[in-house]
Amino acid sequence: ASEKIAPQLLERYASNGSVTVGETSSFIENGGVVALPAIGNHIKLLINFDQAKASGLYVSASLLEVATIVSADAAKSR
Repeated sequence: ASEKIAPQLLERYASNGSVTVGETSSFIENGGVVALPAIGNHIKLLINFDQAKASGLYVSASLLEVATIVSADAAKSR
């Protein structure tokens, strides 16, 4: 159910400086900034850097070092 709501909410908050966080990789495809999908026994940190910049957010270098940086376009093509 939350996957159906996400694109509408993300569109609303995309440009106002909000950090949007979801729990699936598809959240990035829909314009989310951060996704924390479970991969086996681990949580993976995905950051949509392009969306973060478009939202006026600053992402620290130390956070980018531990994250996988993705774009919505790249996520959709997987």
